[in-house]
Amino acid sequence: MANSQMSLLLRRKAVEAVNESTEMLKQAFTLLKSGNLKKAKELQKAARAKRNNSVWLMRKANKLERDS
Repeated sequence: MANSQMSLLLRRKAVEAVNESTEMLKQAFTLLKSGNLKKAKELQKAARAKRNNSVWLMRKANKLERDS
C-alpha cells in the first residue's frame, strides 16, 4: 500500500475515533446530569483514550506524508 493511501486510511480512522470520542463525551455528560458520576468518569476516561488514539493516528499519517 502506498504511503498516500496508508496516510488517508490513518486519517479516516483518526476522524472516526474523534467522532466516537465526541459521542462518548455526550453520553458521559448525560450520565453526569443524571447523577451517575462513577459511570460518567469511566466514560470520560475512555473518550480521552479514543481522542489520544486519534492524535496518534494523525501524527502517524503526517509522518508518512513527510517521509514520502
